[in-house]
Amino acid sequence: MKRPGLFMGKKTEARMSQYTDTDVEIMKTTENDIDTKRLFQLEDGIAETAERISTEVFRHPELGDSEFYCSAFLADEAEKAGFEVTRGYLGLPTAFRADFGNAGGPTVAFLAEYDALPGYGPDGTENGHACGHNWIAASTFAAAAVLKALKEETGFQGRISWIGCPEAKTTRRISEGSRRCCIRSATGSASAIMPAT
Repeated sequence: MKRPGLFMGKKTEARMSQYTDTDVEIMKTTENDIDTKRLFQLEDGIAETAERISTEVFRHPELGDSEFYCSAFLADEAEKAGFEVTRGYLGLPTAFRADFGNAGGPTVAFLAEYDALPGYGPDGTENGHACGHNWIAASTFAAAAVLKALKEETGFQGRISWIGCPEAKTTRRISEGSRRCCIRSATGSASAIMPAT
């Protein structure tokens, strides 16, 4: 089903057919509908916090299934930013979910990764963020926080979720399972989350 006003490929167009007309109207927002200068102002307002988050996660490289410091730190940052936080999300001790808004519209979920890799340092015995998960944690926080601020200003319907997905690199089986579970549980099914187009 062709949805006018949306620029998308065939796969995205097929996924879009599952949404209601109300959902599609929300997603048809264009640059003319959003004050991009205001978005940049909101982004500038969160930049220091995002940089601090990236630095803190970088300084605490924890392997998958042991990201206790980073998980707690990120959940604390979400609470400070006004999100409602669930720690130990889905029974995963180092997962979390931070929500703002209601289910009266689409859910936009940002997935944070914050585990490190082994085998770094001068003698190869240290952990490190060689894949940039510190940046992923910080940038997804910033995106969720900016969208939250925009929601507070404009009152659009929907929910913003920032979901901490642990073990993204070190345990492939758990990684794939935890990310799928985090995505599916954001609203009960993966199809209820807005696709990026």
